[in-house]
Amino acid sequence: MGPGILTGFQKSWQVRTERPVSYDIVCRHDLFHPDNDALLVTRDDRGGQRRFVVVDSQIMAHYGDAIENYFQANDINACIHPFEAGEYNKSVSQYLAVLEGLDAFPINRRNEPIIAIGGGVVTDLVGFVASSWRRGVP
Repeated sequence: MGPGILTGFQKSWQVRTERPVSYDIVCRHDLFHPDNDALLVTRDDRGGQRRFVVVDSQIMAHYGDAIENYFQANDINACIHPFEAGEYNKSVSQYLAVLEGLDAFPINRRNEPIIAIGGGVVTDLVGFVASSWRRGVP
């Protein structure tokens, strides 16, 4: 290559992408009633027998027994991981704590979903954990 071979070479470029996203939001009554299958059904209908469940600690205080009874009644081995919500808990240390809990209770990434029960902070953190833990986690 001689001198000046890259003369006029553009050193920057622009990339534009569009990725459509769609999902369903379903409202269910009596979510933790043992006959409700909302937290049992998986995307491939094979229904694994384990669930890693991150629950807002305030919800856990009010519905913890119902949540635990729901999974027991449906023969699901559930690891319930309480999480104290609040913007101040959107942190690397909380992210790592949830990852460590998940690592201690490894789920099948194809048919044993991570479940987030709570508001925006809980669902934001759990979504980030799921996407970074293993590809394809429902």
